[in-house]
Amino acid sequence: MRIIVVALIGGVAAFCMVVLATFESAADSLGLVGSVALGVAVLSIMVKLVVPGMIGSAKNGSPLTELVGLYQVRLIIGLSVLEGAALLNLVAFQAEQHWSSLVAAGVLVLFMLASWPSRAKIESWIKRQQEMAELG
Repeated sequence: MRIIVVALIGGVAAFCMVVLATFESAADSLGLVGSVALGVAVLSIMVKLVVPGMIGSAKNGSPLTELVGLYQVRLIIGLSVLEGAALLNLVAFQAEQHWSSLVAAGVLVLFMLASWPSRAKIESWIKRQQEMAELG
C-alpha cells in the first residue's frame, strides 16, 4: 500500500518540479482556471472525507484479507481524488502563474500524506470495521 501512496504523491511532486522549472513570474490576480481549480480542491477534500466510506462494507466474519483489500481500495480512491485536484491546481499554476494554485496543490499533498497507511492505522481501522460488522 505504501508503494501506491508514494507513487501517487510522487507523480504530483514530479509534475510540480516541472511546473516550477518553467515558472517565470507571479501574476497579480487569479484567473478562471485558477478559480475553478481552487473550487475543485475544496470539493475534492470533501469528497475524500465522504466517498471512500461509502465503498464496500465489512460483513460479520469477513476474512482479514478482504478487510485489508477494502482498506486499500478506499485508500486508493481517496488519494486519487486528491491527486487529480492537486494536478489540476498545478496546471492552473502553470497557466496563470498565481501562487494560490500552488498553495492549494501543497495542501492537497498534505492531505495525501495524512492518509499514510501505517500498521497501527490499518489495524485500528480493521478493528473498527469488525466491531461495526458485529453490531449489524
